[in-house]
Amino acid sequence: MYFATAPYRKVLAHGQTWFHWPQGARHALDLRPLSGQRHHGRGLFAFERDPGKRLGISLIADDPQGIVPQTRRQALEAELGTSLSATRLDEILFELFSAHAEAAGTTRWRPVMPKRDGTIGLAIGPLAIRKRFEIDDPELSPKVIAVLRQNYKAQRTADRARGSKQYLRSLDWQLAKYRTTDHRLIQGDLPDEEPLPHATTATDSFDRADSPSLGTSSEGGWSWTNTDGWGFGIVSNAAESGGHGSGDASRADKDLSGDDHYVQAVATKVSGTGSVPDVGVIARSSSSGHAGYMYTHSDFVGGDCALYRINGFNNYTLITDDNDNHAAPNGDLMRLEVDGSDLEGFFAGVSHVTGTDTTHTGQTRTGLRAFRGGQRLDDFEAGDLVVGPSAAMPAAAHHYRQRRAG
Repeated sequence: MYFATAPYRKVLAHGQTWFHWPQGARHALDLRPLSGQRHHGRGLFAFERDPGKRLGISLIADDPQGIVPQTRRQALEAELGTSLSATRLDEILFELFSAHAEAAGTTRWRPVMPKRDGTIGLAIGPLAIRKRFEIDDPELSPKVIAVLRQNYKAQRTADRARGSKQYLRSLDWQLAKYRTTDHRLIQGDLPDEEPLPHATTATDSFDRADSPSLGTSSEGGWSWTNTDGWGFGIVSNAAESGGHGSGDASRADKDLSGDDHYVQAVATKVSGTGSVPDVGVIARSSSSGHAGYMYTHSDFVGGDCALYRINGFNNYTLITDDNDNHAAPNGDLMRLEVDGSDLEGFFAGVSHVTGTDTTHTGQTRTGLRAFRGGQRLDDFEAGDLVVGPSAAMPAAAHHYRQRRAG
């Protein structure tokens, strides 16, 4: 593999903007700040062959664990406006997405976030690096905590505006994940509030009368909102896409406790009017539905399972695909898991795509996505990925009360 920085390739199709990899690239890490992700910008890509000296491509290394030559390291520092202490490629990338990242993502990329297993790291093709993470780590924790505080404040503001205390379940979930019981996850200008026990799932069998919209879930009493195109309706006890020219999406209006969660549905893809149908699920959806991650079986990338980041309305960036060109889903389960900055997509129970993206955090809703009419999804389910307590650690809310009382 060859690793290089290069511009994303902008593709305009069906009223949508897609940012795909440069020709020959197979994997990517996005180097754009949040404000730049809807526009041209650069990423770091893994190429199967030497990309050569094509316009805009800057080769960094041809060995994931090799020492990057000084001249290439200096060129990378000049390009990114930073000074690097690491010399090996995997360590350089970890340094970029930790020490040199920005929690708010205003002027540069956001930091990598830890997984539930207490590790933190990233992967781009064959290059993977993971380290242990502790909330007391003086080097890694400050930016992680800054992101968590931003997320908590934003969720608290939104929840209180609609009379919800879901943010206190999210707080309990974060305390369990990071195995901590103190105030560090709450911004200093916010009050000390006792968390509520976390436990959230959302399910929908769609077993109800045919309708042009999804309406209220058959289980749990929560509702769906169409966010893109005509959204989904009910046809023969399944969710079916409306067939809008720029795609359809529907958001499950039930907040999960954690932004580390899964979403799955049984998919059946059909050849709709025109070409390039796709069908799949959305994780870490924002309240608008125009930010998050979508995992689809997509003819946009030749019949592969593909993982995209939703940058905004009708604006997407390819994170990874399986380059498999396998059969379309026909009653097969499609499942997406997001865990820290790690994303993994499953097809019929088998892992097909893995990738790293640091953009979206703190978003706790999920949804459905399709392009072209007649795409079907059934037996929807979403839920928090399991975090603490272990046998040696009390439930977060109980331990929190003990600390406050003591």
